[in-house]
Amino acid sequence: MRSASGGIWIIATILGSVYTTSHEDSRLVSFDCYRYLADTISLVGRLSWRVYPGPPEYESIARGDHPDTIAVLLVDHPLCVESSKDWQSRANVKEVQLILPTNQYHWLLRLRGSKVTVRGYLRGADFGWHHLDVLFQTRLPEFPSRIEGE
Repeated sequence: MRSASGGIWIIATILGSVYTTSHEDSRLVSFDCYRYLADTISLVGRLSWRVYPGPPEYESIARGDHPDTIAVLLVDHPLCVESSKDWQSRANVKEVQLILPTNQYHWLLRLRGSKVTVRGYLRGADFGWHHLDVLFQTRLPEFPSRIEGE
């Protein structure tokens, strides 16, 4: 199964709260919360690349699936996504899979490890090549002129 993750710096926001518990710790955690396909947002984070099993079965590179390299944004601030008729709600999202036009992936390879700002919208995973639960449909990244806290 895919891991849920991602994080966020926003333009349009609905402040949400999620109650989390652990063995020894219970606390109220606040996340910026968004809607799938509805909110246009900006995310700031570090660009990373990961390799997952790709076609034909999306199960194992060792058993013959082709490697599928994806762009992942490790976001600066966790976010949540409200449930929709198509996708489940997700809390404490710290990473999102970037969905870009094919011709932009080669350009982004040079930016691995760089801090970037991307603008677009969130969507859930539907297909084998969607390797994380939360995806971010985006345009080319921008370099922020100033990042707060740096």
